[in-house]
Amino acid sequence: MSWWMWVVLWTALVVLSAVFLALMLYRIWRKLARALHDLGDFGDSVNERLEVATAADGARHPMPRRADVYTPWGEAHRQYRSGKLERRKARSQRRSARRRAMGQPQRVSDLTR
Repeated sequence: MSWWMWVVLWTALVVLSAVFLALMLYRIWRKLARALHDLGDFGDSVNERLEVATAADGARHPMPRRADVYTPWGEAHRQYRSGKLERRKARSQRRSARRRAMGQPQRVSDLTR
C-alpha cells in the first residue's frame, strides 16, 4: 500500500469516530433535555400541591403541642416505657382475641399479660 492510502484510511477512521461520538452526544443531550423537562413538570406539580396544602392548612387551627424537647430525660423514659408496655399489652390482647375467635390454643404468655 502506498502512503496516501494510509492517510485516507486513517482520515476515514477519525471521521467515522467523530460521527459516532457526535451521534452518542446528541442522544445523551436529548435524554438529558427530556429528563430536565420532566423534572420541571414534577416541580410544578409539587408547587401546586404545596399551594393547595398551605391554603387548606390556614383553615385549620392547630392545637398547641407540648414541647417534648424540654422534657426531662427520666420523665421521657418513663413515658416511653409505659407506652411500650401499653402497646405490648394491646398486641397481646388482640392476639388472644384472634386465637379465641379462630379456635386456636392460647399461649401461656398471652394469658399472663
